Amino acid sequence: MRDAGMRLAESHLREEPLGRRLALAAQVELEARCYAAAAVQDARRDGATWEDVAQEAGQSAAAVRARWGPARAERLMRDRLEGQEESL
Repeated sequence: MRDAGMRLAESHLREEPLGRRLALAAQVELEARCYAAAAVQDARRDGATWEDVAQEAGQSAAAVRARWGPARAERLMRDRLEGQEESL
């Protein structure tokens, strides 16, 4: 995520076209969503309940399950990997 954030900041400083900056911002956003999903999966693996996660996130257990459940986390990671392959 740090690299994506740095690329976004550098793009802004170089006054690159808006489309480029928006694409980089979307990449940073995806990285942040992946990090959050991975952190939740780690907490769940370590014994946290969905209610624990919900309390930390200030949301309902149903909302956090929908946002960071295993299937959603896997889909986020797959999207991230596909995005990296496209940039190679």
